[in-house]
Amino acid sequence: MAKRNKKILIGPNPYIVSFLSDYGFKVTFGDKDNTLFARKALELIIEDLQPIEELKYLRNEFEGDTEGARAGLYDVVCQDEHKRVFIIEMQVDNYENLLKRIQFYAFQMFNAYAKKGKRGFDEMSVVHCICIIKGSVTESTKYHQIIALKNDENEIVMDDLIFHLIELGKFAIAKKDHLLVKNLKDELFYTMKYAHTYDVNKGGFPAFWEKEHFQVALKRLDTSRMSPLDRALYENMLMRAKTVAESQDRALKEQTEKAVNEKVKKAVQNALTIGMGTPEQIASVLEVSIDFVKQVKKNLTLSQKRKAKKNINEEK
Repeated sequence: MAKRNKKILIGPNPYIVSFLSDYGFKVTFGDKDNTLFARKALELIIEDLQPIEELKYLRNEFEGDTEGARAGLYDVVCQDEHKRVFIIEMQVDNYENLLKRIQFYAFQMFNAYAKKGKRGFDEMSVVHCICIIKGSVTESTKYHQIIALKNDENEIVMDDLIFHLIELGKFAIAKKDHLLVKNLKDELFYTMKYAHTYDVNKGGFPAFWEKEHFQVALKRLDTSRMSPLDRALYENMLMRAKTVAESQDRALKEQTEKAVNEKVKKAVQNALTIGMGTPEQIASVLEVSIDFVKQVKKNLTLSQKRKAKKNINEEK
């Protein structure tokens, strides 16, 4: 029997998977087996010279505090050896209520560390809520905003809950200008923004990609260097994403068709009510079937009869 060729979803030509994709985010910031890239990235984002030696990944689901309260799911949440907690969110679209959502996530985590009793706040952890987005949502010209609670003299009053909003759409260095990248943070976000646009076959990669933490990440993202396990994981995630997209397309199509049918139905009802013409004439003008017009007329007649009966009963 001839062997059946396995379908390769990622295609014949190797390429680099986007850091911003579900797979890309999972195998870089969420890689529990090798945290080197995540540790280096977090050091740069929080702008702390104190190195992170260890990351422990925490449960990413949380329940509402009261009945009917909103529950949630963090993209990635982890804690370092200094007990600092990092919530990391990645968003490529759907920015509606984004700033409110990241506040909700951060305060939910912050509240979780408060205990009962007089000393219930003694073991509170510093929470860094990091949100990386493909586009932009604020009017600031800075691509990385660090947001903490300050007073009217711009002095930080509370530094145990810090937000980091990274809008890659505002990252000013163009792909062709990688030689202009001069600091470690710009290296990180240049890579996250442009890595997937490089042609694996042509090369010409930035020199800073030779650094160990970038090599760790790019090896997981380069389809020509993926391990069999990573390849299977990526294909599985592609298949799931395709299924979700198809399901969303079907739902949107059904919703659109329903809205159109309701609009046409309303037009037929109005035409029948004002006596615009015979059912045949109405069907011709509105470009619907005669059977559809007759069904609407039947339902309209029944509705009118029920309404008349109700009015009579109320008068009695």
